[in-house]
Amino acid sequence: MKRKLILVALWAIYTQGIIAGVFTKSGRDSSFLHYYSPGSNPLVTDPVPFPQQAPIGNNTISGDASICQHSSPAPLTGSSPTGGSGSFTFQWQSSTISDKAGFADIVNATGVSYAPDALSQSHWFRRIVKSGDAADTSNAVKITVDPIPDVSIRYEQSPYCGSGTASVTLSGITGGTFSSSPGLSINASTGAVNLSGSTPGSYIVNYTFTSGACTSTVTGTIDVGDPTLVITNPLPVCGSPTADLTDTSITSGSTYGLLFHYFKDAAGTIPLENPDRVSVSDTYYIQGVSAGNCVTQIAPVTVVLNDQPVITASDTIVSCKGQAVTLTASSPGNQITWQNIGTGETIVVNPTGNTIYKAIAINGAGCTDTAIVHVQIQDFSVSLKANPSQMLVGSPATLTTSANFTYEVIGWQPELLFSNQTANTQSIIVSDTTSTYSVIARSTLGCTDTASIRTSVDNKDFFIPNAFTPNNDGKNDHFKVYGSSVIGAEIQIFNQWGMLIYETKDNQTGWDGTHKHVPQPVGMYVYVVKVRLSNEDTFIRKGTIRLIR
Repeated sequence: MKRKLILVALWAIYTQGIIAGVFTKSGRDSSFLHYYSPGSNPLVTDPVPFPQQAPIGNNTISGDASICQHSSPAPLTGSSPTGGSGSFTFQWQSSTISDKAGFADIVNATGVSYAPDALSQSHWFRRIVKSGDAADTSNAVKITVDPIPDVSIRYEQSPYCGSGTASVTLSGITGGTFSSSPGLSINASTGAVNLSGSTPGSYIVNYTFTSGACTSTVTGTIDVGDPTLVITNPLPVCGSPTADLTDTSITSGSTYGLLFHYFKDAAGTIPLENPDRVSVSDTYYIQGVSAGNCVTQIAPVTVVLNDQPVITASDTIVSCKGQAVTLTASSPGNQITWQNIGTGETIVVNPTGNTIYKAIAINGAGCTDTAIVHVQIQDFSVSLKANPSQMLVGSPATLTTSANFTYEVIGWQPELLFSNQTANTQSIIVSDTTSTYSVIARSTLGCTDTASIRTSVDNKDFFIPNAFTPNNDGKNDHFKVYGSSVIGAEIQIFNQWGMLIYETKDNQTGWDGTHKHVPQPVGMYVYVVKVRLSNEDTFIRKGTIRLIR
């Protein structure tokens, strides 16, 4: 009997020396898995390597910093990580809460290092590194944002006289440095200005200060030396009973901040009451005083009050289309100019439609007055209609007038045909269809217009029959042409073989259906007819006529 050998397969991790019950071949390293079987003669395989991934290390970023509000910090530098699989991805995060909470990914911030944008408040930043299944979070660094302080400087009593000291009013951060352009004697620590040691003029003073990470500069202005008064005489006032000497345009260019006093005399001893309502043309005087009680010289100002001219003209003129229009305006003693036309009280224009004209009167002082003239053009139009529109010779017709404005008829043409020359409607008997009739009308404004109409022949009662019955019963026994305007007709009749069997120039007789006194058989015959009308118009008609018995 054969004995079966039962082997038990076990795995073990061999990391630190020899483990009881585990047999290895010599020269093998740790961190291997071994297969063995118990017993006095175990079977030992070669070790099987078991790879291990090292953790991510060296994941750090540059340290804390402070910046001024609305500025950008220096780029955050990240170290080169170690461990992992050797291939790394990065994601930067930020928080405005703390170094442990509130972190969120920064869009597109996936590099080894990161340069933040300008910040308006403090932030914490950190970097997440991933490699294979491993991940690591760096230390968090804080960028402290210092707010920009509210600082201002003022020299309250500017402009200053040319002696003494001017002190500055500082609001906000102290300990800064004052500076200005050459010519101003200023204490860099206190901002005090030595007025007597300064050159007269206007200066900008800079105050530079530091607060936390913020270094900033604010400015103020100071005027040093006796103030300057500049006077510009007001333009002559037209048509107003008063002038305003307090208008800023009169003292424009003077030292800023002056308080002005107004006088009647050059010595400045008689104050001018109500300088904003001066009612007499004269020379007056002005003096300026600064906040530091520095005074200017006394300067004259001249006030001229002029009368405004008065112009009169017709407000509205109504005229007929195509007629010249005379425009008249009046302003005694003054020049009158018609805008874009010419000068003079009276001008002649030829408007093609409703037009507005402007007349301007100018006196010797340059004062003006304006008049507007509206010219309205009446486009009068008369029309003439005939009923019927196509007239028949020898028949009555009515001519009727109408117009787009109220009107009267003042004449008809041809005059011999119309005994009543002012009738709005005329009745006539048409004797010549080639005549032209005209009416002349006049509107209540006096505009005239003429309308004409030319008669035409109405051929509605002209016809040629297509059959006749020559049976001597007195009804439709002859073939001829009919019509009230027909005064003549030449008739030719052909049989079916094209032979001329009848011809006449007497339309009153017509064809009786015979040829050489022999009655012709029933059937179709061809006719050719030349017709002459009462207006001497002629034309030819061709067709067929059926003979019926």
